[in-house]
Amino acid sequence: MVKQRFTSLDLNCIVKNLRKKLCGLKVTNIYDLNGRTYLLKLVKTGEKGFKIFLILEAGTRIHSTSFLREKSDIPSVFTMKLRKHIRMKRLESIVQLGVDRVIDITFGSNESAFHVIVEFYAKGNIILTDHDYKILSLLRTYKHDDAHIISVNNKYPLDIIQTPKPITQQYMEEIMQNPEPPTISLRDLLAKHIPLGTEMLTHAVIEAGFPPKLKMSEFDKSKIPDILAAVLR
Repeated sequence: MVKQRFTSLDLNCIVKNLRKKLCGLKVTNIYDLNGRTYLLKLVKTGEKGFKIFLILEAGTRIHSTSFLREKSDIPSVFTMKLRKHIRMKRLESIVQLGVDRVIDITFGSNESAFHVIVEFYAKGNIILTDHDYKILSLLRTYKHDDAHIISVNNKYPLDIIQTPKPITQQYMEEIMQNPEPPTISLRDLLAKHIPLGTEMLTHAVIEAGFPPKLKMSEFDKSKIPDILAAVLR
């Protein structure tokens, strides 16, 4: 079955792979495949005939391909914005923002840089910003909270990005001290605090010798080192 949503861990692996393939390549064109999916054509300077395509689909996927997909005959307004700002620029970096399901792709450098931010949570989004993260265009405007509205002319709120905490014995003891609710399962408690995805944490709990649905009220906390070792393995 095809995976419908990326976890934070999935994106971490994808970013590492794309970074090796794409950093240093130049964008020569951008196409829209539909209202949520965009294709970037990249080439390598000095290597005639080399080209690779990067597909961005808001909320769903990001990957490279060697094949040009069927594209719209008339480019959308968003596509024209992308062409105006990032065409003929070099892809300088691709990073995951904190442990969120958000990828930041930088084209160009210094004050001439632009960012294409792809969000993979909720309804998804693709956002174009300038070097200072001022939003120039985006697929959809939305309200993150009372203090942060994602819309044109606002700055993309990097301050809301989750940063990973080191997974240590002390951290494990802290999150297991007073679990809420007490009936929460061991796996679900870990998933609330450790951004590795449910599948990976289920595997870690089983590897440590516990049933994933074991309630925290029944968990022997002297076994925390076993859980820690399995998570870090």
